[in-house]
Amino acid sequence: MDIQESISQLKKNKKVYIYDSDVYLNQKWQHYQNKEKKFWEYEVKRPDYNSNPKEHIRPSLKHWNIDTSYFKDKTVLEIGSGPFGFFAGVSQMNKGHLPKVLVMADSLMEFYQQFEISNLIPENAIQLQAPGEDMPLPDGSFDIILTNNTLDHVKNCDDFLKEIKRLLKPNGHLLFCAHFITAIAKPFKPIIKKIDTNHSYHFTQPDIEKLFDRHRFNLISKVSVPLYKEEMIPLEAKFFKKCIYVIGFHIMQTLYGVADLKRKN
Repeated sequence: MDIQESISQLKKNKKVYIYDSDVYLNQKWQHYQNKEKKFWEYEVKRPDYNSNPKEHIRPSLKHWNIDTSYFKDKTVLEIGSGPFGFFAGVSQMNKGHLPKVLVMADSLMEFYQQFEISNLIPENAIQLQAPGEDMPLPDGSFDIILTNNTLDHVKNCDDFLKEIKRLLKPNGHLLFCAHFITAIAKPFKPIIKKIDTNHSYHFTQPDIEKLFDRHRFNLISKVSVPLYKEEMIPLEAKFFKKCIYVIGFHIMQTLYGVADLKRKN
């Protein structure tokens, strides 16, 4: 069974194919999903919110050391696309570089349809509502799997990487970015978890690298970038909240990586 056959068996609401995963039954997971919904309801209404997809993807292209042509003629899965995803930016930069087959998956894909920015999703994309740990897609389907700022949001990061490994072709590549706290902030992790309730995990960089190694991913390249260099403090935030942002942006960084599967001995 190929990708399209698998997708066609799912129920559909307008543009979105919906997979009823057992992951949705987990109350802790639902808690973080509700936090994510509130984040986006707030985010899209901010006066300084930048919904320009090209600006969103430029840092990733730079740190992965690729351009949009990297995706041309490939079979690609984006996990955790958010309201418009990485490939809205690719489409605006060069439509001819969109993948041959593109699945854009998010556990809140149906929820995002209420926002006008969801119309930025490329027309050729298959929009799928499914959690990253449980995808209704065939083994070894994708040349490239891309996931931006998703690893620390999932219910179970081990299951998430197992699923990526299952779906990736033997010579395929995983492109990812993930936030992590710096070593100096590690002793304060219990406090950070209480303040930052939007994330289910608070990794350090060694945590992420050990996680990938445990699941037999080889990090071909990696770049760590301080959060304050790429994120903006909301203009409308009150003084105390701005202080929290300043502290957070200076104790957190983003790890951009390209990985493939380690060959069996």
